[in-house]
Amino acid sequence: MTHTPAILVVGAADTGRAPILVALLQRMLAQHGYTWPVASAGVTGHDGEPAEPEARDTMAAFGLDIIEHRARSVSEELIAEASLVITTDRGVLRVLRMMYPAAAARMVTLGELAGKQRDIPDLFRMQIGAWMSYTREMETLLADGWARLVALAAPAPPAEAAPVVEGVALPAEPAPVALAAETPAIASEREAALQRLERLLQIMQDMPELLNWEQTRIQFQTDLTTVAQHPLDEADLAEAYARLLGSIVNMRTTPPNTEQMGLLKAALQNLRTRINTKMIMIFP
Repeated sequence: MTHTPAILVVGAADTGRAPILVALLQRMLAQHGYTWPVASAGVTGHDGEPAEPEARDTMAAFGLDIIEHRARSVSEELIAEASLVITTDRGVLRVLRMMYPAAAARMVTLGELAGKQRDIPDLFRMQIGAWMSYTREMETLLADGWARLVALAAPAPPAEAAPVVEGVALPAEPAPVALAAETPAIASEREAALQRLERLLQIMQDMPELLNWEQTRIQFQTDLTTVAQHPLDEADLAEAYARLLGSIVNMRTTPPNTEQMGLLKAALQNLRTRINTKMIMIFP
């Protein structure tokens, strides 16, 4: 069976550049007769959010529709399924290579595809004119990098058949035995939200230039609300604890410093357990 390569586009939030790039790439693939699946994801965990209004309006002007797009977080499964991972900029690429080092060879920025040291900036809160201009640039970079994109994403050629000697087929080199993949436990919505928050904190610590604090703060509130809505049992005071943490984050107009980051990490770790009155009383 011929392997159909999948292409994964990864941006910061998966609500702006990434869905735009997917739509442009899908059209370009169709124009060249390819039916390869293309999907997108983000590294900052805005799961379920639609594309930004400016992104939708820009795509409409380009004759494309991303109304149904919903953001999702990048995952090990998505990375494993992709023959090629294209990131919107080098900051996202660094984060991905840190998270999934085994797949680093399959990752490239849009600019690198076109042979350029060029990143498309995060378009959040920019005017519609900027969205239009950068979208045209993304389309140009795709066109310039088309040959390399196809070469990187194309499936590997099939293995050669075993040679035949005097009518007897010699055994081919044995294929490596694949280890049985462990089936990961399906995380609860509370645990999934905590993991997204921890990943946000890690990115804030390692790549602070990648995140917009206003946008990050909104994501904190969204995921903390999810945690609050999923107590472990009737005695769990997670709702009060999560809302208290959310209030503290919401009052900050600037990103937390190193000490505050440590307190946030400790608070998130507490939310993996049943929250009691004492834990609220000594809230960090």
